[in-house]
Amino acid sequence: MRQAHGFGFIFSWEEETMQNQIAFLITADFVLLILLYCLKSIFLPEQPDEAESTVGDRQ
Repeated sequence: MRQAHGFGFIFSWEEETMQNQIAFLITADFVLLILLYCLKSIFLPEQPDEAESTVGDRQ
């Protein structure tokens, strides 16, 4: 590997860590959404939404 310029190496390293942090945050958000959905379905059993029931009554 060719010796990279000091500032260029630091800049590229910061850019890589920033991308890794963004990817980690995105995956963490998806995991939290899935966990929240599972907890909601466990503690709050499926209830018919009022909006959907009114639409069904109209038809």
